[in-house]
Amino acid sequence: MGKTHLLSAIAERIETKYPRVRIRYTNSESFTAEMIQSFRDNNPHEFKKRYREETDVLLFDDVHELQGREKTQEQVLHIFNELLTLGRRIVFTSKTPISRLTKIIDPLRSRLLSMVSVEIDSPTAEDRLNLLTQVVEQNKIVMDGQALRHLSENGSQDVRELVGSLVRLH
Repeated sequence: MGKTHLLSAIAERIETKYPRVRIRYTNSESFTAEMIQSFRDNNPHEFKKRYREETDVLLFDDVHELQGREKTQEQVLHIFNELLTLGRRIVFTSKTPISRLTKIIDPLRSRLLSMVSVEIDSPTAEDRLNLLTQVVEQNKIVMDGQALRHLSENGSQDVRELVGSLVRLH
């Protein structure tokens, strides 16, 4: 769907325009692992400092994967509130609209729903063909145009799976 690429583009734009801004990228898995490790090491202060004091822009990928992880959600909520209070910026991505996430604690859900939200549609067959054509050209893969068209029309709408299908077909 391009969520992670969008976050990368946001980071690049910010770094170009505001080189001194401290950007922190994480995703649900990394954030959870970092949080757990900080508590195991008996050093939660360093974890909190990293996200609350040393971050101007937080790019948080795959927030949908926080479902059912209440302790992690509580930490995200605290960091969210702190960063907003300090006038910092946060970008979350999710493959599922926030309104459809069922196992998110209410205060976090409320904060997420109050943010500007943009839904990225699945790529059309034409978009998928353009993507496959780019992958073929960049990787110097020899592939029949008809095979690419068939794959774009009948393959997965998930970009990673589509590219994986191309690689397997090649």
